[in-house]
Amino acid sequence: MKTLKGTIASLGSLLLLIVVTSCSKEETTTTENELELVSVKAKKETLESQLKKVNRATMRYHSFEQAKKAGYADPYPFNPSIYVPNMGFHYINVGLIDGEFDMEKPEILLYVPNEQGQLKLVGVEYAVPKAISPTPPEGFVGDADHWDDNPNVAGGSWTLHAWIVEENPNGVFAEFNPNVPFSDPSDN
Repeated sequence: MKTLKGTIASLGSLLLLIVVTSCSKEETTTTENELELVSVKAKKETLESQLKKVNRATMRYHSFEQAKKAGYADPYPFNPSIYVPNMGFHYINVGLIDGEFDMEKPEILLYVPNEQGQLKLVGVEYAVPKAISPTPPEGFVGDADHWDDNPNVAGGSWTLHAWIVEENPNGVFAEFNPNVPFSDPSDN
């Protein structure tokens, strides 16, 4: 009895497959276009969901004290960090520089002093040493992220900024952000 039911079910599936594949070329083209649009939208949603993941993972670092407790430190402990125009201060977690891209564990946090002089998180930066990875890592989904060849990080690294807090009119992955002050606001 089970074999007969299985055979009937298989024949029903085969019949459905024949009906579906007998569509006209015009209908197939429309379906392919619709699938392509869904695919493009899915990629965008995937990038958005990845950026939301980064935001959630770094939320605690809005408190600079929490960032220090997590191992993010001034790269120049005997000389205060240099303010980089349109980027801010860079605080590095050396323990995360391992040659792997992990979107939820950026190697560098970017801060700018607010009106009260307290450091405010504005973005993150990823660093993958070129000695470990001679080519830029895959990074985020899509082709919007462009890794920079940065000789100043870990003896030469591929670096990628992600402006997850301070919106960047040049794009979330642009190296410089015109919305970040050119000079250290606490110097004024």
